[in-house]
Amino acid sequence: MKQMDAQLRQYLAAGTVTVSRLLVNNYRKIGLSETELVLFLQLQEQFQFGQQEVDIDKIAQNMEIPSEKVFTLLYGMVEKKLLTIAPVEDAEGKKHDQYDFSQLYTELFKVLTAAERPELTTVKDDRRLSKVDVFNRFEVEFGRDFSPMEIQTIDGWLTEDHYQPDLILAALKEAVINSALSLRYIDQILMNWEKKNIKTAKAAADYLKKRHQAQSFAQPASPQSSAEKLPPIPLIHWSDDQGDKNAK
Repeated sequence: MKQMDAQLRQYLAAGTVTVSRLLVNNYRKIGLSETELVLFLQLQEQFQFGQQEVDIDKIAQNMEIPSEKVFTLLYGMVEKKLLTIAPVEDAEGKKHDQYDFSQLYTELFKVLTAAERPELTTVKDDRRLSKVDVFNRFEVEFGRDFSPMEIQTIDGWLTEDHYQPDLILAALKEAVINSALSLRYIDQILMNWEKKNIKTAKAAADYLKKRHQAQSFAQPASPQSSAEKLPPIPLIHWSDDQGDKNAK
């Protein structure tokens, strides 16, 4: 009983980390993975207890991942435009990085506003939500969190190459079907479709359907069907014939 009381006191003394239920219920909609959400909680734990400079090693220890992985996750959140990291100088003249999640909350509020007032959702917001869907779908299919470079590649498809989100997901689906799950392979698919002036998922589906039909039509006949067209060949029991000759 005394041990339980001591553990309870230790639990209460440790304090709690406050996080909005809105974030817990909608983190996927703004592009956060489960691992990134845990990292966000680790950062909030340090901020809420007055720690100005982030202790990356402690976070890595708590999450049981290498420190390099923590940096990768952080820069991934920066690439997703959910976090900004800027150097600041405190009152004593010491410099440290300041972590600002204002963009994360802005994206969260946009999701909530769109859910409450769907008639106010603009085309730009639709593309933003589709962009989040693209990141989420890729991470689900690959079964892992993406590196900043991988996130930048996908973001480049959307913002620089101006591929439609549904077209990118169609290319992802084609890569999964062909068991060639890599961003380089998907990039080749998208470039090939661009050369053929394929700009929508529907156009890609029509193209793939025609190509598969053409391949099926061009396939050679199966051995069984070819054999049916050959003239009948009499069966000769060579062992019996040899036996008759020996008998003579």
